Amino acid sequence: MFTPSYFPEFSCRAARCGDPCCAAGWQIPLDDASYSFYLGAVPDIAEKTEPADDGSRVFKTLPDGKCGYFRSDGLCDIYIKTGGKLCEICSKYPRFFEEYDGFTEAGLSLSCPTAAELVLSQKSDCYAELFRETPDPLLQVLVNARRRASQMIFAEPDPDDAAGKLLGLGADLQGLIDVGEPERAAELEFSPMELLDGAEMAEARRLILSETEILSEKWGHALSAKPVRAGTTLERRNYLQYLNYRYFLKSINTEDVFTECSLICFLYRLASELCEPFAAGVRLISREIEHNDGNLKVLRAMLRVG
Repeated sequence: MFTPSYFPEFSCRAARCGDPCCAAGWQIPLDDASYSFYLGAVPDIAEKTEPADDGSRVFKTLPDGKCGYFRSDGLCDIYIKTGGKLCEICSKYPRFFEEYDGFTEAGLSLSCPTAAELVLSQKSDCYAELFRETPDPLLQVLVNARRRASQMIFAEPDPDDAAGKLLGLGADLQGLIDVGEPERAAELEFSPMELLDGAEMAEARRLILSETEILSEKWGHALSAKPVRAGTTLERRNYLQYLNYRYFLKSINTEDVFTECSLICFLYRLASELCEPFAAGVRLISREIEHNDGNLKVLRAMLRVG
């Protein structure tokens, strides 16, 4: 398994967290093994969980969006009662895992304030050692291209310029894939493309408000507010690096690298004008979009058409 250099540094702040995941309003699935264990260890587990639309079992949330086991002192009642036996998804969060042909990658989701602080404050190239080999020829091309993009993002003085170059690389690489010549990717230069302009970003915000699921009032207010210039150069560069790491290789599933690069650059641009402090905007984007497959699908469709 491959991870960024900061990955092992993460440690949950538990009761000291100022924006806990247990109060995010998410529908948290409960795996069968954990539920079976909880039936003997947590007396009210049947009453505080319910079936989900997909047939799985989830924790019930209170009207304020908190998990029913979230205590007033900021701790988890299940964790206390079981001596630390969390269900699968709670024990892994905010870590995410992506499996590819021949290797697995892991990272930290920026929906967690502790993870966001850790990722956005990095001063070195945390992804420099993530080069690997795979038996899938197209995936190898994407791995190599993402590595070049990561190096470019870290070296480029202005991350806004880096985002434009990443978008251009995605367009040029897509052209090679479409004509069946992805092996020529190493010949590509970083020819910049223009990111969405102000009017296009305003329209995209309106689409998100009207076509996606909105979990929190904060998200709705941020999307409706006047754009601001958010984030330091360091924060914006680290965020672009994170997005490149998390999404670039997902194009192996569709052979549509340009849409993934468009998604990366759109989320980067949105975070750069959403709100201050920058980390708060990044957390909102992660909670409302990255953790919602339906919302991601809407954005990809919008960017694919655009």
